[in-house]
Amino acid sequence: MISLYVIDDHFLIGSGFKEEFNPETDRIEVSGCSENVNDAIEKIKPSKINIIVLDLFIKFIDPVTNIRRIRAKFPTIPIVILSFENSLEYQVKMFNEGARAFLSKNDDKETMKDIFRQVALGKVIVPDEVLKSNESTFHNIPKTVLTSEEREIIVDLSEGNTIKAIANSRKRTSSAIEKVLKKIREKYNVRTNYELLVLLTKAKKI
Repeated sequence: MISLYVIDDHFLIGSGFKEEFNPETDRIEVSGCSENVNDAIEKIKPSKINIIVLDLFIKFIDPVTNIRRIRAKFPTIPIVILSFENSLEYQVKMFNEGARAFLSKNDDKETMKDIFRQVALGKVIVPDEVLKSNESTFHNIPKTVLTSEEREIIVDLSEGNTIKAIANSRKRTSSAIEKVLKKIREKYNVRTNYELLVLLTKAKKI
């Protein structure tokens, strides 16, 4: 079961999600809703939530401020952005801040279900146009070829494999894989899985 927490200042959006997804048939449920980030921070129980669905624009508050607050409070819960606004500019900003996917409020139920399932498995769903537009902004990533192990682990991660699954396939511990990823982040000064995906794209071209 995938448990969602919806943060949207339009009450009908949260209610619509509850009606849209049937826990028994879709294996997706809405465990809670908030109309603002302050309320969500007070109510969210990390152990009971798999994905936070965050509206891009909430009462004229800067979207970057909102996602940073959510990530600071709940760093292990993946965030999916929800909005009618699909501009490349805002998608880039949200992925830069650690969003795992970007949903349009016009997307149909099956599209949403597929994205939620992939995100729940650990995948970061970044459109090609976002990767291409943002690659040039990562000037802090040296043009150095990744080691084969580093590249393979990042590829596994980008394909939606969990740390545990990657560790099992390599007959290593999860902590060992985490150390490799930490080393990569420190080496190239990146913070999020999205930045690692950009790094992978850049390395492939070297």
